[in-house]
Amino acid sequence: VNADGRLFVGPDNGLFEIVMRRAHNPSIQRITWRPEKMSASFHGRDLFAPAAAMLARGDKVPLEEIPQQEVYAN
Repeated sequence: VNADGRLFVGPDNGLFEIVMRRAHNPSIQRITWRPEKMSASFHGRDLFAPAAAMLARGDKVPLEEIPQQEVYAN
């Protein structure tokens, strides 16, 4: 979720609904990147933490080039 310049990474379970409602120009992008190994139950560790780390590090790949799917834009 990109909400007023702040990035949030997490599951699509309604967790960020209030963030989306309060933001002036929110957007959601689905992460399609997958690690080589991912457990059936620890997506926070295996998927969301690495994705958040990539964003926090400011990896050289712009957000627009990371494989993802736009699912909502206001």
